Amino acid sequence: MADPRRAPAGARALLFERLEDPEPGPPEARPFRVHDREGLRESVSRELSRLLNTRCPLTAEELAGRPRTVLEYGLADWSPAHARDPAALSVLEAEARCAIEAYEPRLREVRVKAEPVTGRDREVRLTIDAVLAVEGGGREPVSFPMLVGRQTG
Repeated sequence: MADPRRAPAGARALLFERLEDPEPGPPEARPFRVHDREGLRESVSRELSRLLNTRCPLTAEELAGRPRTVLEYGLADWSPAHARDPAALSVLEAEARCAIEAYEPRLREVRVKAEPVTGRDREVRLTIDAVLAVEGGGREPVSFPMLVGRQTG
């Protein structure tokens, strides 16, 4: 019989997910809370949304080539850049990739594609393609579509 505390097809839940665990019952019943594969993908998606919709106090130029700390969490404020400018989208792709590599260690081989959203000049659709690391050394290709920026109407 499999050990119920382990989910070989997923990974251990993040600390804050374990702290805000909505499941009733004594903590000793779930001491090693883990996500199955779907739960792991949902957890990564939530964290990516938080990361990509948080603004860092530094500019993209100040962030370039510098190691990230918790003080630089998020993306530089790219709202002055026009969402349909290919050069601005290229900078956003590179910055998003660097931020994901710094703050989401469950993803490997990260690739980011930025595209404008029709009718929304201050919103961009990012598609994040990567390899998701699961417990036991497993790897799974994943793709996360994300909307970032100020929603207008």
